Amino acid sequence: MWPDVENGTVVWELVRFNEPTKIVSVRAADNPSRSGNDIAQVIARINSTQKLAIYDRFGKILLGSETEEKDTLEFVVFECHVSSLDGEWRLHDKVYPSGIGPKEGPLDKKIIENLPDDQEQRPAAK
Repeated sequence: MWPDVENGTVVWELVRFNEPTKIVSVRAADNPSRSGNDIAQVIARINSTQKLAIYDRFGKILLGSETEEKDTLEFVVFECHVSSLDGEWRLHDKVYPSGIGPKEGPLDKKIIENLPDDQEQRPAAK
């Protein structure tokens, strides 16, 4: 997590779906083999318009905007422990296909550059 975002605020809004969500992959596996631990995963392609704004703990905007709408194409992985009667679907991960550009960085570059030595630095965009 970026410095100062831990105690900050995230404002997110789903504006609309640009097209119906599509399931692009369905997989099930017993991991480890013959253990009875059956896991199912579904990858959904979600094309939507969203608003996102991230503020630090002082109310200064770090990323995005509360008014600017952005079209987003996401590939989201949902997972279920299907061998359990109480298994529920949960968000597992996101998939980033090759050819997708780097994510938008923070507006204030000094936040990342002036990290104390004991904190991990975020990898630079390629």
